[in-house]
Amino acid sequence: MRNVEYDFKALQDLLSSIDYYKYLENSLPQLDRTNKQLQDLYNQYYKNDNWLDFQVIQLVQNWSNTSCGWESLGGSALSSDYTTIIYNRRLKIICVFYSGKLAYIAKDNEKLEVFKKDSYYLLPGYNSCSNKLDVIYKAKR
Repeated sequence: MRNVEYDFKALQDLLSSIDYYKYLENSLPQLDRTNKQLQDLYNQYYKNDNWLDFQVIQLVQNWSNTSCGWESLGGSALSSDYTTIIYNRRLKIICVFYSGKLAYIAKDNEKLEVFKKDSYYLLPGYNSCSNKLDVIYKAKR
């Protein structure tokens, strides 16, 4: 009989990300009531009922410190952690999660295509995402 190793952290991050994404279906405008792009996105969804048409991508990304994708203060050691990307095909947005927590929502456009070509492995972290993508929303830290 062979031993089988399971990575339950990957499963936990994946399920947490999907659960929060489903929560956003009804609470997207409450993330930031002053964000017009977020309000417009919600209105577009609400009229077309297309929030649950999504694709999930989970990958391991390497980061330069222990804060991983959050890019904040952390120990100076190379670290790996799970990044979960939920891509809504109809709304043309991605929701990026680090360790099961929403980091940011960005538009799917030519800026994102650069990262898609590398299978999202070089997707920017929390601090640098606004410079490299069209970010609609960044989670409060």
